[in-house]
Amino acid sequence: MSFLQSTLKVYRIILFHSFLVVLHDLAGAADPPYKNCSSTANFTENSFQDHVISLFASLTSNASVSNFHQASTEDNPDSVYGLYLCYQYASKDDCGKCIATAALDIQKLCPNSNEAVVWEDKCQLRYSNQNFFGFLDVTGNIVQENTQNVSKAEQFPLLVNSTLHNLRNVAAFDPSAGMNAAQKVEFANETLHALVQCTRDLSPDDCNLCLETAITNISPWYFSRGARLLSRSCYLRYELYDFFGDAPRPPSSTPNPKKRAQLNWSRRLDIIKGIAKGMLYLHQDSRLRIIHRDMKPSNVLLDKDMNPKISDFGMARIFGGSDSAANTAKIVGTYGYIAPEFAMEGLYSIKSDVFSFGVILLEIITGRTNAKFHLSKHAPSLLAYIWQLWNQGKCLELIDPLSNDSHDDEFLRYMHVGLLCVQEDAYDRPAMPSVVKMLMSDTVTLCQPERPAFSVGRIADHHQTCYNNLSLNNLTMSDILPR
Repeated sequence: MSFLQSTLKVYRIILFHSFLVVLHDLAGAADPPYKNCSSTANFTENSFQDHVISLFASLTSNASVSNFHQASTEDNPDSVYGLYLCYQYASKDDCGKCIATAALDIQKLCPNSNEAVVWEDKCQLRYSNQNFFGFLDVTGNIVQENTQNVSKAEQFPLLVNSTLHNLRNVAAFDPSAGMNAAQKVEFANETLHALVQCTRDLSPDDCNLCLETAITNISPWYFSRGARLLSRSCYLRYELYDFFGDAPRPPSSTPNPKKRAQLNWSRRLDIIKGIAKGMLYLHQDSRLRIIHRDMKPSNVLLDKDMNPKISDFGMARIFGGSDSAANTAKIVGTYGYIAPEFAMEGLYSIKSDVFSFGVILLEIITGRTNAKFHLSKHAPSLLAYIWQLWNQGKCLELIDPLSNDSHDDEFLRYMHVGLLCVQEDAYDRPAMPSVVKMLMSDTVTLCQPERPAFSVGRIADHHQTCYNNLSLNNLTMSDILPR
């Protein structure tokens, strides 16, 4: 089948699904909550329902902290998986109240269902007896539209369509956007307000496809003054009134500099050390060994004293005994922070967490983001660019100019540790006890790192060169050969 035929097939599926959505909601708009319930099922001794209630308690307790959370109670055969998404215009207080209401509504509207989803005005809540984390689901999408048409109808659909597609690109492919985007656009003495948002367990490509399907589903209602598309995996809404206030904004392509400048060099090092100690506790000092599997900056919370706390353990796994690695057919995590063996083979271990930590470390000291570095002209990723400069003896060019109190030797040492953590071969990466020692002491010998994952170029000489044997400028010099 040719590429064109494949593309046409995909769009026929989307358009057919759009027709099913139309049939689903010909009755017109109604006030939330909206629901989609599966067939009912009988579970032995109500154990599944007990797990559902326990799951809702866990989700509700997190709703005032984060606008997205997923959790599970794994106890075969009655395991239950659930997540919530609060829309970007919901405050933390609104989010907590919305999820509490949704938890009550879903039990009332979908009693004894083995899976269900409800959409409230500011949030949505979903659960299932099957693990759906990270899987795109656009079945059963619901369209709700404003029954009033807009003036100058020949221009309005074009404006809505272009706005939604622009927001889709930002939400799906700008890592700093948090998988949501909103915009206000002036139109004929009125203002179009539009917002798109994906559940954060999706990959960028799946978020893009979910929103593209949503745009296709909602396109027959472009003449309406407003409409919303309710999906299990994403949310889309536009109105000619301000339904989201001043909360959401299309993200800037570069970080707000005054905020970055508040993170002086010593504070950045304290944050790095705090994250390392937290991961050491999870991997070694905790009663149960925990692999986080989704370490990234947004899952590191800072308290009022800028002390880091690792959060969001929705994708974490517990290892018992001497187990240190496992395989899974389901890849979870966030683009730019997933270790190569996990992304390509489904193999995760403490070393996959170490890789994620290394990326975070390099981002903190350079003030650059790995996930969107492919947009630059320097290299396909931040790791590739760092590796390139490391072997050219030009690493000091990567010092964040806003951390003007940094010291060259400290910067080089921390970069060295970061490169050791992101090596392509998991076996070569240090475990967290060694990482903490490297960060806490400048007398620990550091060996020459092998090339990072997802980088370009290979090093001609792979002999182990230790930190004490570096050249006068504290850097190794090697030739880079093409693949």
